[in-house]
Amino acid sequence: MAIAAHLDQPPGAAVKSRHMRRKLWLPTRGALASGRTTDVLIHNFSATGLLLESPDQLAVGEKIEIDLPHAGATVATVIWTSGQ
Repeated sequence: MAIAAHLDQPPGAAVKSRHMRRKLWLPTRGALASGRTTDVLIHNFSATGLLLESPDQLAVGEKIEIDLPHAGATVATVIWTSGQ
């Protein structure tokens, strides 16, 4: 199965967070608790979280189920927001 994504190798410089983040450009779908679906663009991910963009306003504490290739539906909890 082919996956339309772009994954960047991080530079050798020090990483600010505890877990290394990989830059990624992965468009996928997400489902909100209300049952509504939304387009999602994942920008980066690590072992403990991810940064995503969505046209829908997501609230802190809200859960979103994201369709990840080869992992299937994965639930994430919004811990901060900034625009999209």
